[in-house]
Amino acid sequence: MMTVRDLDVQHRTVNLRGLSMHYVTRAERDDAPVVLLLHGFPETWWTWRYQIEPLARAGFRVGAPDLRGYSETDKRGPYDLDTLAQDVRALVESLGVAKVHLVGHD
Repeated sequence: MMTVRDLDVQHRTVNLRGLSMHYVTRAERDDAPVVLLLHGFPETWWTWRYQIEPLARAGFRVGAPDLRGYSETDKRGPYDLDTLAQDVRALVESLGVAKVHLVGHD
């Protein structure tokens, strides 16, 4: 069984418009194209544990956040789709990139 310690990821926290958001990241190169992996309900970044390493080896800078209300990210509303989309946009901006490949489910 895979554990958090088995993964070669960096845990980071960023302040997004007053929201403390936790995410993990892995990259072979800092200038690689970014892919963001968004979990569904009621999951966390851990959902993507099997995809992070292969995507990084394929040349992507991978980010997998705990979305608002989950795990190590602040648990305060509102939780409407517009707010959640704004959170993701703020995360993208904090990464210093203009665009990302966005992957999600649910």
